[in-house]
Amino acid sequence: MNHLPLMHMKIGIDIRCLGNNINTDYAFFLTEVLKKMMLKFGQDEFLLISDKTSDSSFITGENVKTVVKGPSTGNPLLLKLWYDVKLPAILKKHDVEILVAGPGVCSLQTNIPQCLVIDDISYLQFPSDTKRGTLFFLRRYMKSFMQKSGSILTGSNFLSEEIIQLFPRAKEKIRVIQNPGKNFHALDENAKDKTRKEYTGGKNYFLFSGPIDHRSNIINLLKAFSVFKKRQKTDWKLVIAGSISPRFKKFATDLKTYKYRDSLVLLERVTEMELEKLTGAAYAVVNPGHAEGWSAIMLAALRSEVPLILSKKYSPGQWADDAVLYVDQSDHTDIAEKMMLIYKDESLRKSMVEKAVRVAGEFTWDKAADELMKVIRETAGRGHKAA
Repeated sequence: MNHLPLMHMKIGIDIRCLGNNINTDYAFFLTEVLKKMMLKFGQDEFLLISDKTSDSSFITGENVKTVVKGPSTGNPLLLKLWYDVKLPAILKKHDVEILVAGPGVCSLQTNIPQCLVIDDISYLQFPSDTKRGTLFFLRRYMKSFMQKSGSILTGSNFLSEEIIQLFPRAKEKIRVIQNPGKNFHALDENAKDKTRKEYTGGKNYFLFSGPIDHRSNIINLLKAFSVFKKRQKTDWKLVIAGSISPRFKKFATDLKTYKYRDSLVLLERVTEMELEKLTGAAYAVVNPGHAEGWSAIMLAALRSEVPLILSKKYSPGQWADDAVLYVDQSDHTDIAEKMMLIYKDESLRKSMVEKAVRVAGEFTWDKAADELMKVIRETAGRGHKAA
């Protein structure tokens, strides 16, 4: 039930990210939460704004309108032009009262209140993964974006704390809304067997899914799997589902000389349906790397009733502690120990699966839509307040 007070608003939503890569965690979150919000808050008007035509046709309703205004933001200069010239004109023309902007960028040339979405600041920790021009732009303007915004939305407590460490004055503005994750389902034993036969020759496997770059900690995962294989003398495999970053050449080089290459399955292009099968049939999902702010990997695994091994540095909070095994991401032996623990202790695995079902059920798109609308209304009520 919607307990938010009824009030008519004209809400602008920056959907520029949907024209770039709808497979990103934030694009997925935005798509799903918008579909829910259009239905739940029919008294409000939503203006979806982009620099290019995107596949937003599935976000429809009498209270929804889409505006596309170029030029396409293909470089930092055009990005600045779009946010500070094109976008303010659109907001004024359509009498927009508040804007959900981002990710990572907002307009510095409008006094309309803005909720700034920040889904990732890894460019500060891993600058080599970001193009030089984009890195310069973000480093130069990020503080100004935070000062200009009325509120800051992130998808995890960890990312919130990272932002506060770098920008202490942002503390009062930050709100965390957890991504409920992909609506994966548990597989029955027949479906699990079929998936294992298809991808691993019928063998059990650990699964890593996500981009393969400096943030993934994939080298330490390979080292951990080597320890696991050496000590357990097992035919289990490691499945890695994700694209290798062009800037992460080390991984492709290391694979050529990796001792257990025959026990490794690399899938660089998988569909959503394939990923759901791979997740559901895994013995455990292992993600010892950097967790993006809106990461849906964790809840996807829990919904699939599959145990999760996660870096303790990126723990989502105490609510998940009973359903997750945490590791020191810098210590490959600790990662290996947790892999061996879940391999040997069937009762532990069963207990984790039972708790996973409970934890995953606490996060819904209805709840996420309510939380986002609450932040929007609070920010609009305060008006523009620069930090």
